[in-house]
Amino acid sequence: MKKIFYFVAMFAMLNLATTSCSKDDDDNKDKNNTENTDNGGNNNGGNTNNGGNENGGNTNNGGNENGGNTNNGGNENGGNTNSLPANPIVVKQSGDFTISMNGENGVAVPGEEVSISFDRFPTNLADFQRTYDELKLTMGGVIVGNLMAYHLYYYDNAVGTAAIKLCNYENNVNSVTSRLHEKFNKNRISDSYCEPYLVASYLEGASPLNAYHPTKPYTVKLRMHPSDARAPQTGGFSFTGVDYTIQIWCNGVKNEDGTYGTWRNVEVLAKKGIKDFTMFNCPSLYVGVAQISFLADPENFEELK
Repeated sequence: MKKIFYFVAMFAMLNLATTSCSKDDDDNKDKNNTENTDNGGNNNGGNTNNGGNENGGNTNNGGNENGGNTNNGGNENGGNTNSLPANPIVVKQSGDFTISMNGENGVAVPGEEVSISFDRFPTNLADFQRTYDELKLTMGGVIVGNLMAYHLYYYDNAVGTAAIKLCNYENNVNSVTSRLHEKFNKNRISDSYCEPYLVASYLEGASPLNAYHPTKPYTVKLRMHPSDARAPQTGGFSFTGVDYTIQIWCNGVKNEDGTYGTWRNVEVLAKKGIKDFTMFNCPSLYVGVAQISFLADPENFEELK
């Protein structure tokens, strides 16, 4: 009788243990389902995905595929978001270049100057595009738009490339991005060839002597090339339109007398039959500038916003 009772007791304990294990498995399963939040229709091993795509477990707030990297619109100016900022960038242009067409020759006023100011840089592609819709209506605006696109490229190559494509003639895109990839390579941030302050060198008030800290609002100075040899009326004409040689003031070039600053040439295309302008050729725009002087206080470059 004792043996029968002992057998029944052991059977009951075994059954209880099995039930307990089954319940623990269910609890763990529920817990795992709670911890793996999926906001886009997929499972990424416990990481949140807010775009519906698979990025190797990293957060993606834009719905694109960047090889596992976070894409937040291109830089860290205002919350890292792809949402369109409520306040548009305020752009003010002083004057405009006087151009006209004489047959197949573009006629302009040599040496004519224009200045453009703006209160901030774009935070993402949508912000850039909204601003560029205004900038592309003038030749000076196209140049400023390129500086903004370069700024985006520094923070995110993909976003910056998309912006550069919007404001450049298609044959100019690859040459620009290949050079910027070298100049804005964060893996070489300590290398003298890496120049995060390149864009700042074109802004009024910035200098190697003050670590390229520009005055605000940001201001860019431009002028039509003053030389007859390079004047737009003798510039090349193609089936796409007329390209004009415009100069932008750069504070990052050291002169023989020890001062800083010089004009750099870029070519802007007046497209045939279209009111918009676009960047046609601009190797001088991404040529190197002087490093921050050891006399600068502070020595480190303060990123533009």
